[in-house]
Amino acid sequence: MRAVACLVIAAAVLISMAAGTRSGGAFITSLLRQLPGRDSTGHFLLMGAVSFFAVLGFSGSRIAGHTVGVGGVIALVALGVTLDEFAQKLFVRRTFSLEDLMASYAGVLVLGAVAWWVHRRRLPAPTS
Repeated sequence: MRAVACLVIAAAVLISMAAGTRSGGAFITSLLRQLPGRDSTGHFLLMGAVSFFAVLGFSGSRIAGHTVGVGGVIALVALGVTLDEFAQKLFVRRTFSLEDLMASYAGVLVLGAVAWWVHRRRLPAPTS
């Protein structure tokens, strides 16, 4: 699952980078026109997918002797989402949007919670 999580995160980074280019931005915009809510729905789904797969791929991992919990993974994804949205202020073809940031946070939390539920169901039952 960790490999899938890495692929989804890499795809999200590439989509975010492509959105800043003329041709990539036009292509992504044409796809978003098909969704209800357009850009906000895209943010919800993309960042939610990152959260979902990051939780399944990395929660329970050990880093520097510490176990990373679901909350820690979701917090790291939320930090990445925040940095991505604020970084848009640095690019001419991109625009910062508080609405997009809130949609991204909603996706991170909702799909992160779904992943937490899936993760808990995959854990072995406690023995007495």
